[in-house]
Amino acid sequence: MREKYVLVEITPDLLPLKAIKAKNNRARLVQICSVNTAEGYDLLYSFAEMYNFVNYKIAVKEGDEVPSISDIYPSAALYENEVRELFGVNIEYINLDYHESLYNIDQPTPFKAKKETAKPKFTPEEIEAMKKAAAAKKAAAAAKKAAAEGGNA
Repeated sequence: MREKYVLVEITPDLLPLKAIKAKNNRARLVQICSVNTAEGYDLLYSFAEMYNFVNYKIAVKEGDEVPSISDIYPSAALYENEVRELFGVNIEYINLDYHESLYNIDQPTPFKAKKETAKPKFTPEEIEAMKKAAAAKKAAAAAKKAAAEGGNA
């Protein structure tokens, strides 16, 4: 028998209902993971019922709240603490809450999505200096050319 994989995109508010349904079907919580996206984060909750795997994908933006499923699946508490501590995802009401001290890390939320701001490669002063240097180089080349032409006459 070949295993079956299903990926379903849901909103955070549906997560507890999906977890209860999975629990009632005797499904195991396999994993919870997070990945950075351009808009924020994708959370993936994976459940296995015999050879059937159901993955629920939740797209969250910075500051969105995601309800914990640790009251339904107690083992989810470790995954949820990890996602909150490493990525900064706001997971609400974790039963066993480590309050950002699950890991001994030097920097808070090391995998948090970095907001990249469009910075100019050069400051206006540097651009002006480059323009002046280019003009001076052009003038020097023109003077050299004129001197070479004048010397041949």
